[in-house]
Amino acid sequence: METFCRETGSKYRHFFLRRAPGVSDHLAQVEHERYGIQIAGTYCPPFRPLTRGKGEVQRRWKLRSDVLWVGLSTPKQEQ
Repeated sequence: METFCRETGSKYRHFFLRRAPGVSDHLAQVEHERYGIQIAGTYCPPFRPLTRGKGEVQRRWKLRSDVLWVGLSTPKQEQ
């Protein structure tokens, strides 16, 4: 991730999907300050059973970003 952000700078819009509240926002800010990346958004999904629709996350990142960074950890990543 660091290499990609460093090499591409502001060329792409990034969306951060992370597990813990506040982590996405912090990581996005750090990467923006380091490499000038564009932040399309961040989201921390609540832990709950997944639904077939997946709509909320898709709507949040798909229309606004080029790159989606996912860091959910267990047990969310397995689901």
